[in-house]
Amino acid sequence: MMRRNVQKVKTTGELKKCDSYDLDKMMDGFLLEQSCRGNSPATMVFYKENITKFIEYFEDQELELSTASITKEEIKKYILHLKSSKKWTKADHIKCNDTLSSKSIQTYLRAIKAWIRWMAEEGYVDSEVATSIKLPKAARNVIEILSDEEIEEIYKHLNTKANNRLRDLLIFLTLLECGLRLEELTKLKLSNVRVKQNILKVLGKGNKERFVSFGVNLNKLFFKYGPGAA
Repeated sequence: MMRRNVQKVKTTGELKKCDSYDLDKMMDGFLLEQSCRGNSPATMVFYKENITKFIEYFEDQELELSTASITKEEIKKYILHLKSSKKWTKADHIKCNDTLSSKSIQTYLRAIKAWIRWMAEEGYVDSEVATSIKLPKAARNVIEILSDEEIEEIYKHLNTKANNRLRDLLIFLTLLECGLRLEELTKLKLSNVRVKQNILKVLGKGNKERFVSFGVNLNKLFFKYGPGAA
């Protein structure tokens, strides 16, 4: 997709105050700020993907790719655009006919709102534009949980595997018993497992550490899995 050229502000370290600023430059400044705050790589990707789609929408509408185009009216139009958009997929060859859920729209707009709020705080857009963004209500769906029978079937299947049986059992039971997020589990090290105390030291969102307790059965699996567990 070809980007229409927008005259960028010439700088010598900082953006020169004027009436309009290039959106790509504004995104770079926002991401730099978030990186300095210590946000995780996943959060950085989340912000960049959503802001990029917002800028691409402006381009498709043949709007100037500058802060001058960010108005209350255009933001409302973007929300309506999201409500009629198909679900986003990571691969171009995967097509989906379902529209974005209200929860997804709310989540995507949070990234845009954070970006515009930062621009308002820095004086690049009118503060009224940032405060005018109202997140649409999202449907609250009941979370489907595994039944006792389903848990037993999964456990039986994993327990009869020829390869990686112990590893896969640990993954499943740790998620089930400790309620960890997927990213928290993938970052977990055996050195953070304290079998004598029955606790895990988990690195969660925002690089915040916390301790999570676990039971005797999981304790035995950790002990068998490797001597690295303290």
